Order: sequence, then structure tokens, then C-alpha cells
Amino acid sequence: MTRARSTPTAFGTGSIAEAYQRFVAPQLFEPWAREFVRRAAPPPGAVVLDVATGTGAVARALATAVGPAGRVVASDVSGAMILAARTVAADPAGAPIDYREWPATALGCGDDSFAMVFCQQGLQFVPQRDRALSEMRRSLVTGGVIQLAVWASERPYGLYGPINDTMREVGIPEPFPGAYDRATYTMDAGSLAAALGDAGFEEVEVETVELTGVWRPADAAVSVATATPFGPALAAASPRQREEVHRKIRDRLGIGNGAELAVATYSHLARGIKPPTPVPDAARSRP
Repeated sequence: MTRARSTPTAFGTGSIAEAYQRFVAPQLFEPWAREFVRRAAPPPGAVVLDVATGTGAVARALATAVGPAGRVVASDVSGAMILAARTVAADPAGAPIDYREWPATALGCGDDSFAMVFCQQGLQFVPQRDRALSEMRRSLVTGGVIQLAVWASERPYGLYGPINDTMREVGIPEPFPGAYDRATYTMDAGSLAAALGDAGFEEVEVETVELTGVWRPADAAVSVATATPFGPALAAASPRQREEVHRKIRDRLGIGNGAELAVATYSHLARGIKPPTPVPDAARSRP
């Protein structure tokens, strides 16, 4: 299986978490979370897990969906992201959210704990994807559902493509090996389906969905660069480099003095079912 070349702590600093919640979550990840959860349709009262929750967009959408009789656990490897998530109010009429600092490859929950497991834009950043999927499968009850969202490598890379291209052109240092490579941040539909199948999930389905992110004012989209793993390196760059980065991103996105900027984004939404554990032949033949 192909491994992600980034590290699970790529978004781990407090400055990135703060910028993420200000410049990316409301404009992009919260609309995606609502669509993701709407399509998954978790039942009221369900106990669910959100892996790689970031600043909690999916967790909050799940809390509303499952209602006060349900329960939401939201985990992330980054303590900074968890702290940021806790500052955002959830639906007071929804389920409680229990935030945990857990890596995707070592979830601190028991076996068969959740009816559904969600992961929005996190799997591609885990170096050991197979181990993360195994952990998600372990945490599900038999018949439980995994729901994944990853950026689609077959489609335009939304706002992040122009940002990455600009960082490379200006010479901002890579925060980790492969940070300039679009393949680090995306997956194709076939690889995603194969990863779920290899992890033991059945009835795997992958759907490609388009959603438009909107930044108001349009110039706020330039600040998305500070909410990426390039953020700390950009902050440490010279004033000339920062000015050049801002100018080139504006040019690439065609930002003038408009009131808003709308950018189409594309995700693969995948689901799979945890099947019953087969009973060994020897055990079946015992009297």
C-alpha cells in the first residue's frame, strides 16, 4: 500500500490551528462536514467517532445529527487542534462531544465501540494508512459503517493547488518531505476503494462530490496559506518573500477587489461495512 509521505503532526502547531479555524473551517471544512454527514445519515441516538477531527467541524455536525441521545467522540493527534475545537460552540440541543488526543493509528477506545466512524481529509496524512484503517475497523461494531472523505486526485485541487505552486516558486522551505507534491494531499478513487477492501471492509462504495468554498472578502483566501503546514515557514520568511507569496496567490486565484471568491473543490466520499468475523472451521466443527 502507498504510504503518505507527510507526518501526522503536519498541522500540529497552535498558529496553524488558529488560522485553520479562522480562514478554512467556516469557508470550506464546515460546509463539507455538513454535506458529508448529511449523506452518511447517522441515525438519532448513534454513538459515533470522528477521527482526525481537526477543529471539530465533522464532530459538531455529527452532534446535531445524532441528537442528545447520541454520543460523539472526536480524536486528533494534534493537541493544538483539539484545543481549538473545544473553543467552538456545538449545537446545545445535540449530543455531547468528547474530544480525545489520539493518533489515528492508535485509537484509545475499546473494540466494537462505535456504530459509525468518520474521517474527513485525514487519512491521506497518516503515514501508516493501513494501520489507521485497521484501528477504525477494530473500533466499529459488526455491521458498523466507516465514512471517509479525501480530496480527489483526479480533479482540480481547489485553493491548495495555487498555494502549493506559489510556495515552491518563491522557495518557501518544505515543512516535511513531499509537501510540494499534490499526491501527498489527495487520493484517487481506485486507491481509496482498494485501501478499504484491503482493510477488511465490505460493500465498499466511492462517490466523487463537488462543493464550492466561499471566502468573504475574496482577499481572505490568501490567508489560507497560513493554515497549511507551510504556515510556520511562511511566518519565518523575509518580508519580501511574504509579499511575493501574497501577490502570486492573488494573481493565480484572480483575486481583485471582489466581495467574495468561490472555489470549486472535489472530494471522494467512501463508505464500507465491517463484516462479521469468520468463525474458524475447527471451531464450527466442535460438538
